[in-house]
Amino acid sequence: MIYPIVLATIIRASFPKVLFELARFHAPSTIFLDELDSLMSQRGSVGGIAPGGGGGYGATGGGEHEGSRRMKTELLMQMDGLTKSDDLVFLLAASNLPWELDHAMLRRLEKRILVDLPNTEARQRMFETFLPSSSASTPSTGLQLKCNIDYELVSK
Repeated sequence: MIYPIVLATIIRASFPKVLFELARFHAPSTIFLDELDSLMSQRGSVGGIAPGGGGGYGATGGGEHEGSRRMKTELLMQMDGLTKSDDLVFLLAASNLPWELDHAMLRRLEKRILVDLPNTEARQRMFETFLPSSSASTPSTGLQLKCNIDYELVSK
């Protein structure tokens, strides 16, 4: 009998391999990993828990689950395979917490681009674009809506 937790661990650990195989099969292709920090946080930490502070069924000494550790290892191996092959597979990743990424992952990412938060002027232009102050009528009711927005105040 295979217990669900064991099966989930096996599936989770093999997911990167299947993903990269599909990308190679459909090359040229792009793999986009969003919220990379949730997959590849520094080893030994679990969701901000200090090493040794985690635990639970299947956890290893650092508080990290065995399945998570295996998946990280497989993902890193698959990324190594991309650099050694002629397959046209492009890997793109995004993270809100890049300082929490595993150092082994950072070494494998060739380019890093910071997309910073918009400054006050840019926020004001965005509000002006997406929240127009001009009056607008709704077609179904014929009501006219008027907005009086202080964009400078809202953007601060």
